[in-house]
Amino acid sequence: MADVLDRRAVVVGEVEVRADERRRWDELMRAHHYLGFKQFAGRGLRHVATWRGHWLALLGWQSGAFKCAPRDRWVGWHRSVQFRRLHLIANNTRFLVLPEASGIANLASRSLSRSARRLSADWAAWYGHPLELAETRQADGLAYAEHDASSRRHKSPLR
Repeated sequence: MADVLDRRAVVVGEVEVRADERRRWDELMRAHHYLGFKQFAGRGLRHVATWRGHWLALLGWQSGAFKCAPRDRWVGWHRSVQFRRLHLIANNTRFLVLPEASGIANLASRSLSRSARRLSADWAAWYGHPLELAETRQADGLAYAEHDASSRRHKSPLR
């Protein structure tokens, strides 16, 4: 596929993984992500960044972690409501640029941006309520972003 892609002109499409594509997503994540993949714990959604039908990047979102000190401080929810609102948070627990798509300029940031923009609507379609917050963090720890899904404000070095 590398020969097919014009790495300067890729426009990332956004796709929620259909039921018949889940096995492919799971197998690719298991084979290529440094943590592998078994299944989501709790609620989860799979997204794929595409270009002309080619899968370029995989993103996995699941329910917010029970406790996350940086997030909990940033959100500022009182402890009495914090655990009742966890269902309003999704965490990007898997993010993989497929090996054949490496070298495409800004693919990771474009994929994450498109996925985050549609996440709350997709979550509402599957689980019956929108999200208030989507958490992302790069594996190397250099960037941490928290997106406020309701107001589209974000606090992030990933602009």
